[in-house]
Amino acid sequence: MELSLWARTSGTWINVATVLLGTGLGLWLRHRLPQQMRQIITQAVGLLTLVIGFAMTNSFSEVEAGPIDGIILGLVALVTGGLLGEWIQIEKRLITMGDMLKQQFKGEGRFTEGFVAASLLFCIGPMTVLGSLNNGLIGDNTLLTLKATMDCFAAIALTGTYGIGVGFSALTVLLVQ
Repeated sequence: MELSLWARTSGTWINVATVLLGTGLGLWLRHRLPQQMRQIITQAVGLLTLVIGFAMTNSFSEVEAGPIDGIILGLVALVTGGLLGEWIQIEKRLITMGDMLKQQFKGEGRFTEGFVAASLLFCIGPMTVLGSLNNGLIGDNTLLTLKATMDCFAAIALTGTYGIGVGFSALTVLLVQ
């Protein structure tokens, strides 16, 4: 069965839309939402991330790759991913891209910080990788939709602190996923 373009990419488009929605709400609520409330949003998203992480990690115990245990395989994947990210200088490239966007769109203040922080938060992690694979290969956007909801709330909180640069991370989400 061949999947339509929408079936293969719907999770990404939903995620891009929720990042933009969260940024819009964050800009609208910016001066109405106290720092403590933004912190509560961030803590709630962080707690949910931990719960999902533990649930996903639990599946490592079921994996066997020959003599290698799933937990060790997970550790190797994390270390390899971290080293590769450092080697190809992901953060430096995002900062450069953020500075370019800031100049192009006459962004002010903490534009680049917001762009980089949101891009890293929204694009680095197993939900991004596994969700994109599930969506692209079998048309299941469940994981990306869950991630999109979390990203929307995170965008509200981040926009209150960093401003419009957070919204431009939707470009990174689109490219990565």
